Amino acid sequence: MESKSIARISQLERLPTELIRAILKELTSVPTLRSAILSCRLLYNSFTGDSSAIARRVLLNELDLCDVRPEAIAVLMASRLSQITRSSAREFYRAHLQNRDVEVYVRLTLNEVARLSELHLVVSSLAEDFAYITFEEPYGWDNYICHRQPQPLELSTLEKHRNMRMLYALQLFFKVFGQFSMHEEKLVEGVYDFILNFALLELETIARLRDFLHLYGPTVSTINNNLYFTGLVNTELTLETTTYNERSALVNHASVPEAQFDILERAWELLWVEILDILHMGTLLPLFTE
Repeated sequence: MESKSIARISQLERLPTELIRAILKELTSVPTLRSAILSCRLLYNSFTGDSSAIARRVLLNELDLCDVRPEAIAVLMASRLSQITRSSAREFYRAHLQNRDVEVYVRLTLNEVARLSELHLVVSSLAEDFAYITFEEPYGWDNYICHRQPQPLELSTLEKHRNMRMLYALQLFFKVFGQFSMHEEKLVEGVYDFILNFALLELETIARLRDFLHLYGPTVSTINNNLYFTGLVNTELTLETTTYNERSALVNHASVPEAQFDILERAWELLWVEILDILHMGTLLPLFTE
């Protein structure tokens, strides 16, 4: 009788809890972790005993697969800053964009893990669409004119990862300038401080991404629309909305405070103008000092 009850126990149920948790930590995406713990009471109970550590480890696995951990963590750290000045912004850029600080010991709540995972899914989706439409689609755009490309290109993994890093950089731009404490006349210096952290090839990628977002998301990426500045997550979500009420709810849920909106709008315009000037000159110079 006892041998029959033992036979009903699966191999998974015979493992110690510590080993099950170690297995969960090896998963490579937060959606996979979510599916796993919802599929089995044993996995769920094992997860709840050390949920924050497991979720954090799985998120970092997911980010590391695309080499975007520093940029993703930078977006999170920017949201934790209480007030951003030009000096604090430059110090932040130095740590997270120039040195690509991976914040090994950063603490993440379950809510922060969920938000970063959602952002990563949006960045991944946008990067895939950008790569296909810009390089792999048989038909491309040049000065808003559709033409057939002589030979569609397929981007390498490294190039796709660079596109994702630049999308994270744009999200970081929204975060920083959404709470920037600076007079408008000094805004150009603040924008240039941001630009100085990227190589020319990266700036060209940012310029292409800007065109992509404006061309293929016209209802959410125009300068006159507040929704664009709520960030990439709401940009992607709004593309899927079908009614005015749904779109309005997204705007109200994560809109930039009215007092800050003019600064952010102006900063976005300056970013585009400055990048075009730099690409035209073919050089990047530290034009401003403190």
